[in-house]
Amino acid sequence: MTPQEIGAVLIALSLCAYFTGKFRTISAVAVFAGIILTGLTGWIVTHTAMLLGWVSSWAGPWIASATGWTAATVGAVFFAVVAYFVIHDWAPRNSAKKRTYWLSALLALIIVAGAAPIVALNQLPSSAQTGVTTVQGG
Repeated sequence: MTPQEIGAVLIALSLCAYFTGKFRTISAVAVFAGIILTGLTGWIVTHTAMLLGWVSSWAGPWIASATGWTAATVGAVFFAVVAYFVIHDWAPRNSAKKRTYWLSALLALIIVAGAAPIVALNQLPSSAQTGVTTVQGG
């Protein structure tokens, strides 16, 4: 199986777990990993990433003028808040909620779109795909 196929399976299984209300933390991690492995190869992920870019280009300057921050600062704050809630809910002492699933998907989409303010995270999809291919190859 290719990394994209593994990603699709993870997304499908995470959707099943989400809709049955079981394994909330595992489903949130699975949707994150699935989107990272799928990358920009799928229509939904590609167009959602484009939509996020459009919303950012529209809302970023508006929020920046309202708060006095730069658009990059607004994006970094948004990313940090989403990442905080995802990491908090993934932690073993906490339990994931319904929001965790969607925030995990949003965080993965931001990373796949290359819009993460932490530059090293923007390489995560290609590194994960290379890692899976290497492990499968032996």
